[in-house]
Amino acid sequence: MHVLEAYALQSDLKIDKPFVYEKFFPLAVDKFITIDTSNLGTSALTYDHWQLVVDLIYPKLEER
Repeated sequence: MHVLEAYALQSDLKIDKPFVYEKFFPLAVDKFITIDTSNLGTSALTYDHWQLVVDLIYPKLEER
């Protein structure tokens, strides 16, 4: 089974023609980092070391 077919079966969606959805939202900054800390309700997807990540990247971000 193709990955797309498996995903459609799991999510009860039907496979249709692909399209590009463009939505413009102006931001006041040019560079930014997005970090998703949600665990989606399962502890298997929880990352316990976010503070370590922040501590590691903070000095480099402060330089800029």
